[in-house]
Amino acid sequence: MLEQVVVLGGMGEVGTLLSRSLAASGVRVLRVDREARSGGIPPRDFLAADVADAAAPNGALLDAIAAADGVIVCLPEDVALVALDGVVGAMARGALWVDTLSVKTPICRALGERARGLEILSINPMFAPALGWRSQAVAAVELAGGPRSDALLGLLAAWGARVERLSAGDHDARTAAIQVATHAAVLAFGAVLLDLGYETDTALCLATPPHLLMLALLSRMVGGNPTVYAEIQRHHPHGEAVRQAMGRAMAALSETAADPAAATLRRWFEELELRLSPARGYLRELGDRLVAQTAGET
Repeated sequence: MLEQVVVLGGMGEVGTLLSRSLAASGVRVLRVDREARSGGIPPRDFLAADVADAAAPNGALLDAIAAADGVIVCLPEDVALVALDGVVGAMARGALWVDTLSVKTPICRALGERARGLEILSINPMFAPALGWRSQAVAAVELAGGPRSDALLGLLAAWGARVERLSAGDHDARTAAIQVATHAAVLAFGAVLLDLGYETDTALCLATPPHLLMLALLSRMVGGNPTVYAEIQRHHPHGEAVRQAMGRAMAALSETAADPAAATLRRWFEELELRLSPARGYLRELGDRLVAQTAGET
């Protein structure tokens, strides 16, 4: 059901992973990007953004979209929302729209209002693309299903991904903790290190296992694309509430520092132990393994 697709943002990390995987599965892929075509991609399979602007499609890009079984949008949220009307208007009836945005409520609302007669699938690969699909989670919000949406979901599963189907609202409610709070905590930790004048070489000889794990997370994040992390903080509907909650938590910690009984921390420990108890065995084993691995790499 998917013979040819157009990938907007096809030279980015997510676009590259999807383009290569689809091509390896026998799907003809046309990549569109402002980045230059790299070696190994035939000229016929690439459109430069100066010729084919996704935000204002015309000419060759409109023809390619009209002829495609699906369009996969791997663009920043601001650009994707601007491009939506032009792309949707050019798609053939029954074609598949796929986007890979990290925040689902705005794009899904816009698609529900304007994308009539199309199959609509909004996915979020919950991992760095360099890791590949194997055993990685992919959130899938299916607004309008059909054979082409089923085909792509089947390919994701065939590539080894764990596909988790959910609504746009549920996706954003879960990722408020999974992405917004996690990223904010790790990046704030990094900002504190800068403020303290942290020197990695001199600190590692005293580093505790939790500190090593935080450093490993921080190192992994700062090796990625800062725009992706900024977009999640900026566009997520719960982003501001999460950051305000983190501010209140820091204030509570300051109060605890003046409390010899550590009442606030005791309450947090008790409540968090109950909340984490369903996965206690898994989390302990995972923590032990990650600590051992991280310690062995330093």
